[in-house]
Amino acid sequence: MNKLTACKRSNDSTIPQRTAAAPSPNKALLQHALSNLANQLRRDAASDAETYVARSDTRQYGE
Repeated sequence: MNKLTACKRSNDSTIPQRTAAAPSPNKALLQHALSNLANQLRRDAASDAETYVARSDTRQYGE
């Protein structure tokens, strides 16, 4: 058994366990922030794709 496993096992009883019904407020804030970030990235990617298509449509061949 390595030291990490031994340490983890010896500390298992001292770590308070949360139930699924009571998530941590920090976790909820983090999930909200990540959701907002993911939505913003999707909007930015869609906007970038539209800009790229619009620019490529206006270019002449051979440039």
